[in-house]
Amino acid sequence: MSWLNPDKISSSGYNPQKLVEVFTVEYGEIGRKILGCFDDVDPLHVFMGENVDEYIGYAKRFMEKLGKRDPKTLESKQISELVRDSFSSEQIGKFVSEADLDLLADKIVTTISN
Repeated sequence: MSWLNPDKISSSGYNPQKLVEVFTVEYGEIGRKILGCFDDVDPLHVFMGENVDEYIGYAKRFMEKLGKRDPKTLESKQISELVRDSFSSEQIGKFVSEADLDLLADKIVTTISN
């Protein structure tokens, strides 16, 4: 592999749409909605609509922390905690603001209520 010979670079097989499909199969409609909320709010201000899997790792952490619980039964405070736990402590306040965390939690509460 050489940057001087790009025609000799083999494909990595990276397929962001496939990753989203696998995520949706694993976490269902709720998972798809949660990922959509992360994309819509864009708390890290990096989503340009090009990589549909931009926030998939964060949404996956949210879903893992949610576990078998029905998010519709959780209080807003509990959703906020799940949102906060989706990010590392090093990111909060530096790369993602408290306001963005609140906005994301509110978006999730509103979305799952519908």
